Amino acid sequence: MASRLLGALAARTQQTPLALHPVRWMSATRPRRKPNRNPPVKMVLLKDVASLGDKGSIVEVARGYGRNFLVPRGMAMFLTPKTKQQHYDPAAQTLAGKAQLVSDEDKQGMKIQTKLNESVIDIRRHMPRNFELSVSIIQEACRQQLFLDIPEEMFEIQAPITRPGLFEVLVNLQGGRRATLQVELFELKQQTK
Repeated sequence: MASRLLGALAARTQQTPLALHPVRWMSATRPRRKPNRNPPVKMVLLKDVASLGDKGSIVEVARGYGRNFLVPRGMAMFLTPKTKQQHYDPAAQTLAGKAQLVSDEDKQGMKIQTKLNESVIDIRRHMPRNFELSVSIIQEACRQQLFLDIPEEMFEIQAPITRPGLFEVLVNLQGGRRATLQVELFELKQQTK
């Protein structure tokens, strides 16, 4: 009986019920994305802030961070022509920009150094009598196991590696950094038939 009523209602109004058109129904209730109403704002630092820059530099921060943290503590002011004229220091701005570039390179170098210092590479080889582990074998193992492509010139082996065991290999990274990579060499035995 209920289906007769729905059919009769649909026939009278010449419209199909919403249940038959899920696309129309879903599009009417789909939430719309709000535009970003809090874009970053520019501020002039009044004090040295470790994570942002030096006194007198112009930085971009989230609006809430500036309004709720930096301004109440007297660390920064919103950038206006007047505050720029009073507090902006071009020398501090260039230092902050250079520090940011250097810190990004430093972070990347530190990540690679930490990864190499914590890693142990396993190398399994057949070892004839006069076997010596070469830098190219270590480089290939580093590429396969650590997913790091390090040039051969950066590896430094203190003493020839000729027997199985755990050895340390120095890696000279950019910026004067040095890492110690542990290499464990295993001998594969010849299978006899």
